[in-house]
Amino acid sequence: MDKMNYEHGLVRYATEHELGGGKTHWLRPRLVGYGIAMVVMCIAFTYALTHRSTVEAKIARDRGALFHETKRGDIENTYTLTLFNKTSFNEIYEVNFQGHPSARLIGPASLELAPGQTRVQIYQVQIAPDMLANSRLPISFIIEPAKHPENEVTIESSFIGPDRWK
Repeated sequence: MDKMNYEHGLVRYATEHELGGGKTHWLRPRLVGYGIAMVVMCIAFTYALTHRSTVEAKIARDRGALFHETKRGDIENTYTLTLFNKTSFNEIYEVNFQGHPSARLIGPASLELAPGQTRVQIYQVQIAPDMLANSRLPISFIIEPAKHPENEVTIESSFIGPDRWK
């Protein structure tokens, strides 16, 4: 403004109310609303960062046959377990099974994953046919990190056997 010999303050951020000599109020309802929204978003972001799961686990039943009969005569279902280590260190995951008391889980009892590694592992569950009360039984796979057992993941699935009532 000095080079052009204009008065100071011609170009500025001002409202019409301020140019007319009035005082600008900074604490307006819209500004308070934006402030509250920003605080809520920061709290939600912090919560999401501090409470994220350290492992991602998925279980999928074999899409081929519903069940197989083994040479011993047991009924077998095949499952594909996909594990993803979200931590920044190596982790050993214990794989446990809950369901029918006479069921057997066939596959490695523990899996070691590097940071950021995804691993796909096949498991079979076998039950004697005389132990099946109905053709569909609820089962659970429990994935427990060795270093942080409080972050265990339980995945619900079902065991499918022959339908005895047909």
